[in-house]
Amino acid sequence: AGAGGIPNPNVMPTGTVTAPPTVGDLLISVPAGACTSQQVSSPGGGGAYSTDGGAAIPATPTPTTDPSTGSLSNFPAVFAAGGATGALGIEPPGAPPVVRSLVPELGLLRGGAGGGGGGRSMFGTDAGGFPPMCMGPSVNLLNFRDHSAAGGGGGGGAIEIESGRTLTISGLLDASGGDGGSGAPPLTIIPPETRQRGASPGGGGAGGAVRAIAQVIDLTGTTQVRIDVAGGLGGSNYINCRGGAGGLGLIRMEASVEVLSGASEAPHINPSDLLTVGPEAINILSVGTWPQPRRRPESFTGAVSCWIKPAGNFFQVVFKEDDLLNVDPTQRYAWNMDIRYDSGSGEQNIKFRGPDANLPFTPTGGTPDFEAFLGNTLNYGIPFNQGSYLAVRFQGAQAVGNLSQPCSVSLDPVDGQVLANSLTPWVRHPSDLNDFSPRPNMVRFCVVFDTSLALFPNSIPSFIKGVTNLKIAAQPD
Repeated sequence: AGAGGIPNPNVMPTGTVTAPPTVGDLLISVPAGACTSQQVSSPGGGGAYSTDGGAAIPATPTPTTDPSTGSLSNFPAVFAAGGATGALGIEPPGAPPVVRSLVPELGLLRGGAGGGGGGRSMFGTDAGGFPPMCMGPSVNLLNFRDHSAAGGGGGGGAIEIESGRTLTISGLLDASGGDGGSGAPPLTIIPPETRQRGASPGGGGAGGAVRAIAQVIDLTGTTQVRIDVAGGLGGSNYINCRGGAGGLGLIRMEASVEVLSGASEAPHINPSDLLTVGPEAINILSVGTWPQPRRRPESFTGAVSCWIKPAGNFFQVVFKEDDLLNVDPTQRYAWNMDIRYDSGSGEQNIKFRGPDANLPFTPTGGTPDFEAFLGNTLNYGIPFNQGSYLAVRFQGAQAVGNLSQPCSVSLDPVDGQVLANSLTPWVRHPSDLNDFSPRPNMVRFCVVFDTSLALFPNSIPSFIKGVTNLKIAAQPD
C-alpha cells in the first residue's frame, strides 16, 4: 500500500493560546513579513501492484530555508513513499507465469493496494505579528488552521470470468484504482475556504486484476478499451501538493482453442502507453493456453434450462414428491433423467434415479442407482477427488399470464412477466417448491458438472457424455 503522510509538525498545538514550538517547527515568516506558517505535510503515496506506486509530491507557495540546517524548514521531514511491487514477488514480464497467472486457488487473484492518506498540516496558521516575534512562549496564535487530510484511493478489485465456449466482452471490465482524495475545489465558499482547499491529498489506488479464460475470447471492436487496470490519480489541493499515482494492475487471458497474442489483445487494454505498459502491454498483460481444468471452480461447467410451465388455465401447480413404495419402479421418482454413457461399446441411456439393468456398477443397498453412486452435491470448497460428478438443482417462479418466451423470461417484476417475490432459491427437489409463497407455477433446472472428477482414465465419470430426458412430475390444480 502507499505510505501515508505524517502530520507536520508532529506535535500540534491544541488551541490559539498554546505557545508555538521553537523556530522552524511551526511558524515560518513569509517575504511579506507576516508571521504566517507555510508548513505543509506530505500527501499520501500511491498503491502498488504490477508497477510501483508514485511518491508524494509536497508543495508550498513559499519554500523557506532553515538557516541553521540549510534544509526546507516548512517541508515535511519525510515524503510518503509509493508502494513497492517487489513485495509481491511478481515474476518479470515474459517469464513463465506464476503470480501473473492470477489463479484464485493459489491465493493469487488479488485486487490492487490502496493509496495512502495525506498528513495533517498547519498551513496558513499565523501569530498576528512580525518577524522575529513569531515564536516562543510569549506568542499566541491568532488563527489556528489545522487542516485535515484527504484519504487515499481504493485499490481496484479482482475478478475471474470463465466461459466453456466463447467469452465475448463488448462492454468494459473496470478494475481501475480509485483516485486519491483532494482539497475542495477553488470555488468552494464554505468558510474558512483555505482549510477546505488546503487538505493534504491522498495517493491513488493501484489497478486490480482481471482473469479471463475460455475456449475463445473475443474483445469486440478494433481499439475500444474492454479491460481497464489503470492506477488511480493522486489527489491535489490549491497549493499544488499532489498524492502519488497508483500503480497498474494485472490481466491474465487463457484460451484453449484460440491462440492468443499480446499484439491482438493489447489494443483493448487500458492503460496503453508504451512507456508504462511496454510493447504488447507486456508489463500488465500475459496470455497463454487454458489447460484442461483441474481446479475448482474452473472445473465446473453446466447450463440452465428454459422455464417450463404446464399448458392451460389452473389455480396452482403441485410438484409431486417421490413415492418410493410404489410397486411400479417407473412411478417412484417425481423427477428423473437419463445419463448418456459410453465406455467404448456405444452410447446408451441409463436412468439417473432408480434401478436400471445397464448400470455400470453393482447396485448395493448404499448405491442402488446413479444418483447414490455419483452423489448430488455442489463441490466448491471440498477436497480434490471428493464430491459429486454432477449436481441438479431446481428453481421456481410464478409467471403472470402466458409463458410465450420461456427462454427469455424477465425476472424483474416491473416488466410484468413474473409475480413480485415469487422467484425461489435453487432447491434439490421440485417438491420443495411447494413450500414457497406465492407458489411457483413454472420451473427450470440447472445441471452442473465437475470435470475434475472425470480426469482419471476408465473411471465411470470419464465415460459419461452428458444427460438427457430430464422430466418433472407435477399436477396442475
